[in-house]
Amino acid sequence: MKGSRSSIRYAKAYMKLAKEQSFVDEAIEDIKLILQTVTSNRELELFLHSPLIKSDKKQAAFNSIFSGKTQQQTERFVSEIIKQGREKQLTDICERFIDLYNESHNIARISVTTAMPLDDTMRSKLLEVVKKKYNYTKVELNEIIDENILGGMVMRMGDMQLDSSIRRQINDLKKELLQE
Repeated sequence: MKGSRSSIRYAKAYMKLAKEQSFVDEAIEDIKLILQTVTSNRELELFLHSPLIKSDKKQAAFNSIFSGKTQQQTERFVSEIIKQGREKQLTDICERFIDLYNESHNIARISVTTAMPLDDTMRSKLLEVVKKKYNYTKVELNEIIDENILGGMVMRMGDMQLDSSIRRQINDLKKELLQE
């Protein structure tokens, strides 16, 4: 599992609490909401990372944004992160928590980069192959469009990468021709 040691520790501690108090499914929804909100709002991310803003103001901002939208346990968890001065790691902690959840529920997160959007048939076939080959119950797909790969696809799943892009094949051919 990637991430800093402290991020992993916080994520594991919260997962343990969620399992003990039987609110894992609610916790994952809260964590996904927090992660999506922080990463999609650059101003909020900068606000949380600013050393000039005191933790009580960060806590008040967090409460005003998420109060009533997340479980009390999640609010207390994030409050503790802010109190400990770890708010810069909040997104990393959320990512590690999601990784732990996915691991325990046999869910894969994959990222597929293609030159053009996948059609429904190709998308469903890709998801089915990944599920079958790696024994996952569910696959979460993140599609990225990058015309620079020219064709084919680059698939990332955890630490693995499968690059069958035309760009990589052309580069491999160039290297081979230059060596001769």
